[in-house]
Amino acid sequence: MDIKAFKNILGHVSVWMLFAMGIVFHGDISNLLQANSISQLKHDPIQSFVYPYQKTVDWASNLELTSVPYNNLTEDVFIDPVKYAPNLLGGLDNMNSLSNLEINSRLTYSVPYMGNYKYDGKEYAGSHPGVDIKLPHGSPIVAIANGIVTKVKVSEVGFGNHVVIRHNNVNVNNQGLKETIYSTYGHLSDILVNPGDVLIKGQVFALSGNSGLSTGAHLNFQIEKDTAKWHPYWPFSDTEIMAAGLNFISGINQKYGFEDAVTHTLNPLVFIDEYNSNMNSSIVAIQDLNHEEQKTESQDILELEPESIVEKITEPIQKYLVASIESDIQIDTELPELPLANVKIKDQISIHTDEQISFVSENVKIWVPSLMRIGKEYELNLKSDNLDFMESDVELMFNKPVQILDKYVEQDLISYKLKPLVLGTVSVEAMLEGSITSALYFDVVSFNDLSAQTEIYQEIKLLSSLGFINGDKNHNLALDKEVTAAEALKILILLLEYQGFEANQKYTQSNFSSNDWFNAYVDAALAFGIFENRTLFDADEIVTLDQLLAWYYKATDKYVTPNIKRHLARYVRSFGSNKLFVQQALIDGVVTTNNLKSSSITRKDLFKIIYHLLISK
Repeated sequence: MDIKAFKNILGHVSVWMLFAMGIVFHGDISNLLQANSISQLKHDPIQSFVYPYQKTVDWASNLELTSVPYNNLTEDVFIDPVKYAPNLLGGLDNMNSLSNLEINSRLTYSVPYMGNYKYDGKEYAGSHPGVDIKLPHGSPIVAIANGIVTKVKVSEVGFGNHVVIRHNNVNVNNQGLKETIYSTYGHLSDILVNPGDVLIKGQVFALSGNSGLSTGAHLNFQIEKDTAKWHPYWPFSDTEIMAAGLNFISGINQKYGFEDAVTHTLNPLVFIDEYNSNMNSSIVAIQDLNHEEQKTESQDILELEPESIVEKITEPIQKYLVASIESDIQIDTELPELPLANVKIKDQISIHTDEQISFVSENVKIWVPSLMRIGKEYELNLKSDNLDFMESDVELMFNKPVQILDKYVEQDLISYKLKPLVLGTVSVEAMLEGSITSALYFDVVSFNDLSAQTEIYQEIKLLSSLGFINGDKNHNLALDKEVTAAEALKILILLLEYQGFEANQKYTQSNFSSNDWFNAYVDAALAFGIFENRTLFDADEIVTLDQLLAWYYKATDKYVTPNIKRHLARYVRSFGSNKLFVQQALIDGVVTTNNLKSSSITRKDLFKIIYHLLISK
């Protein structure tokens, strides 16, 4: 055979091989070609950014609308996007003392950048690489800037239905160096675009939802650098976290993958605000250098827009330095400079130790127990080497009722004897010679066996403030005590009602004796479909973990995987008819495999599970 004939045969074989590969690997080749083509697409230059949503509910005034879809809401309940201000975020156990803006901030941004699932609103206290934004189901989601859609995925796990948008040539650090970044949007209900679509800033491309690993309508919003290995980015895989003996929730709470998450992501809403601020500063600088007619021309070229993030609530904002359990040093550089006399409140630091909280300034120290029990007496002390308290006028200001019983004054020390009168987190500020110190916090509880060292201290604080739990007749929690069916049913019904789940039927009057305190909760359980017949309920029976989980998933009609997963089979097979509910709880991160070592649960176990279900709604 001559060389020419051989080449002809080889050419035909190559064509048929490529054709066959195209049939066998059609999806992979199509995806590869599509990815290559998308990477070449361009969009208009980016001049500014907007938040990923157009409006939200004024949650401070309309918390009962939590479960109402976007299209069923009236225009009067909406407000413009809430400015993301880390100093306004925090827990919700002292809502009565918060301004509307603080409440809306904490509810809208339930999990902040690099936060955790402890519902404490602290940045850099976990490894959550984005911001969870509470929105009504079906809210329009918009592109934060001009960009290219690089990924669209419909999924029932993880990020759920999600979209990734690439933004080219972004001046990330305001140093002239242009980078590529990606914005990602998770847990969507509807997606209105396809990969390769070119979007403009503010264009609606999806609707918010509750898909994937989510128990309430919200948007998981992230901005990721080009260095991230994948988009959307997450700091760990299922394999990594299970090998570490953790789950989805505990991995985030224990800051697993923290360093990588900080390296490969940006604080998304802070970045947007800072970018727009820098751009506006640049515009002002250009305007100052030109004549009046050139100012107008510069504005036209740069497409200067009105401020898109408007704080509709104009009441004064009090900025606090919140004491941190981890003894983190927090310095608030945005505090307004007050006219100070002899007291120099500078570089303020809050220190939370196991026994007391101290406020330290350059020459003033205030300390008070961090945990008090209602109705008991405690001491609050102020000391300064540079102030004569015999001659200084000092006023204490509390956000909740506190009775001042006595006061002892020395030259450089004042000691107050006080008695807290209400439960919750109490803040105190001191007015010294016309200057106000930053707020100092202490917790007031009714449980004798609770301390700041209690493992689930924060969980108990929240559940107690919502009225979910009470102590026994001796004001003890008895966390190691096993839980009865009546106890478990009560706290579960309270959770369901708080989260807005609707029963299948109206509650009815039961035939139980009026002396049975659990009467109303059994009625509710029947209405929710937790069980069909009240004779099946034994109030004094010790409840098991699988019973509790089965009750929850039946009442909420949440999705339950219909088949046993191979890698979870050994953990759940012993739970009989409830094994699918237990498996789903493992998948959802409600429990870990360590929880399955005992079928019975203690009050401590119950509170941890209810707390997780509460904050993940």
